[in-house]
Amino acid sequence: MRRRSAFVILCIGIALSACSRGAGYPADVAPLLAVSPPRGGPLSDSAGTIYGDTDQVLCNLTLTRGAVELPARRCVNGGGTIEREAFRRISHQPDRASSGTVEVLLRRQGGGTPSVPVKINDSFTLDFLVDSAAASVSMPADVVAALVRLGTLVPGDFRGSQDYRLADGSTLPSQTFRIRSLKVGSIVLQDVTGSMAPVNGSLLLGQSFHSRFRSWSIDNGRQVLVLDDRW
Repeated sequence: MRRRSAFVILCIGIALSACSRGAGYPADVAPLLAVSPPRGGPLSDSAGTIYGDTDQVLCNLTLTRGAVELPARRCVNGGGTIEREAFRRISHQPDRASSGTVEVLLRRQGGGTPSVPVKINDSFTLDFLVDSAAASVSMPADVVAALVRLGTLVPGDFRGSQDYRLADGSTLPSQTFRIRSLKVGSIVLQDVTGSMAPVNGSLLLGQSFHSRFRSWSIDNGRQVLVLDDRW
């Protein structure tokens, strides 16, 4: 009888622990949040190299897009593992033009689709496709889950589900949420509407970003995204 009681108590404890990890999050987000608890002590990679809390490392957060750059302690506390030290690649960014515009260097992904590096919620940077057809800034579910585990996306940021119309005319429901900050080039936008796509979906810089500017354009000759932030 005592063994059975202990077993029941153990099961209840496990259930409560699982619920607490996803408490307050939408039903389609909560299952993504099971991570190892934060650990104290020294931070190291698989080779045994020790890092300080604020050392920049390449962090494996199980994103389909590979490792991202984060401070070592934030990486581990967010359920990630340290791969190695991060070496920043310094690239020239076009200066702010005298007309009040900001220019950001474009990158070209498969098929020549233009993309730009975007820092999300002051956490990590990923390449987003510049997509004027997308209604909002769209992120795959694994990226959303990583932001939650890092503590930069909380239950109060989620705004419910919304139907989005696809290019073929069909509609798809998607969880929407508040992105606290997006940094593109030297510009930081706050309180931008985001939507969650399937894990293998694309990172899209859509109209909830573009509509915040007086105008925007792509200069194919100079390979830059031109943002006019004057109003």
